[in-house]
Amino acid sequence: MGTDLNVQELFKAKNQVLDNILSNLKNWDGEIITGIDLIESNQEYLDELRDLNEKLNESEATSTYDEEYEYKLSLIIEEQRKLTQSLKEKQDGLKDNMEQIKKKDKVINSYMNTDKEPIFINKEL
Repeated sequence: MGTDLNVQELFKAKNQVLDNILSNLKNWDGEIITGIDLIESNQEYLDELRDLNEKLNESEATSTYDEEYEYKLSLIIEEQRKLTQSLKEKQDGLKDNMEQIKKKDKVINSYMNTDKEPIFINKEL
């Protein structure tokens, strides 16, 4: 009976970790910096999830896989896909901006030649 209670607590903890990951993904504000923080935060949760799975395997629980777990995993995978796609789009946008800035700098440099000193013309002569 004590072992069953421990297994149930591990399943509850596992589901709570999945809820935390899912909540983080759904509450992401779309910014790059917070996206990086989110990935780091979720990595800690994933490490915790791995530890819980190891404990469940050690306890020789008959089933470490249930419908609620599967459903939450599918939601997490979908939200993670959205996060990854959004970050890739932002990365592409930043690359485009950098290319435009480089082109702008080339145009500016082609009009401005800083190697020559200014020449003054005296109109009175």
